[in-house]
Amino acid sequence: RRALTEKLKQVPPRDSSGYFRMAIDRAFTLPGFGPVVTGTIASGRVRQDDLLRLLPGGETVRVRGLQTHNRTAESAEAGNRCALNLTGVEKDSLKRGIMICDPRLSRLAHIVDVAITLAPGLKRLPRSHQRVRFHSGTAEEFARLVWIEEASPGGAGLAQLRLENAVPLLYRDRFVLRDEPALHTLGGGVVLDPFASRHGLSHPERREPLRGLRTLDTNEALDMWLTARGAEGWLISELAQQLAEPPERLMPWLAKRENLVREETGTDTWVASTTAVDDLRAHLQQVLSDYLRAHPRSTAMPLATLHASACPRLDTRVFRLLVARLTAAGKAEQTEDGLRPPGHRQQFSALETRLA
Repeated sequence: RRALTEKLKQVPPRDSSGYFRMAIDRAFTLPGFGPVVTGTIASGRVRQDDLLRLLPGGETVRVRGLQTHNRTAESAEAGNRCALNLTGVEKDSLKRGIMICDPRLSRLAHIVDVAITLAPGLKRLPRSHQRVRFHSGTAEEFARLVWIEEASPGGAGLAQLRLENAVPLLYRDRFVLRDEPALHTLGGGVVLDPFASRHGLSHPERREPLRGLRTLDTNEALDMWLTARGAEGWLISELAQQLAEPPERLMPWLAKRENLVREETGTDTWVASTTAVDDLRAHLQQVLSDYLRAHPRSTAMPLATLHASACPRLDTRVFRLLVARLTAAGKAEQTEDGLRPPGHRQQFSALETRLA
């Protein structure tokens, strides 16, 4: 005990400034208190009367009281064992595998890009599209393993995991993989992109950012994601979940960057690379000109058509902001029919003019 106590004095404290997250390992009801959940706090801090979210499910609950290491406390932080007495939820909604977390977290992971280190003694390598068991926190789900960059026993590689049921995951979360019958541990790894897509796995430009995410600090990862998203940009609430950093920690880093466009969208802020946005505005003008050249009888290009043609993945609120920037700069005019270059008029053929 003395040796352990001395060792623990040398362990640096865990950073408790991130999102609060705790994977539930037990749930039960105490007479006179109601539902109680226990777990080890993975990140952040929790206080009495905090509002929290359950994922999956999305229910909002309130912390009625808490204990840490069997002692009543007003707060607990990353690294602590913790028991939370909750209100606003029934016992049947609570079970092992659920994540109780900061209410600003809402996204679940379905397709996950990961770095994997295989167990050194494996006799047979896991194949692409093999069904495996995925363990993270207290969650256990089946997934299909798809190699991006195959690993050898004891070595590291890149892969995509396609989960059969969504799991609450964030950047840098750790996991373990076992085979389908749960007889052998295949390896383990770290989450690089918890909200990935199926497309472009074989493209080299997809692999380089993933390799970088294994070693980048959060500030460098921020640069990488801003570059990767281009003019599509990010809503701060989405970018914060992508990087597993609360908005209040993210904003000072963003404030130091001069090459960003920022726009308020009402309840959120949108940010994107200035260069990428300038390129997109030029693209919008080109698409607009091409459309009106192909449809000379049109007085303007409908905004919905411009959005779908030029930048279908761009958030509608952000698209409207870019249109407002174009009109404010005198590069376009907005009418009831849509958008047009300044001074544009319908064009009639000689026959149409005679008929008129």
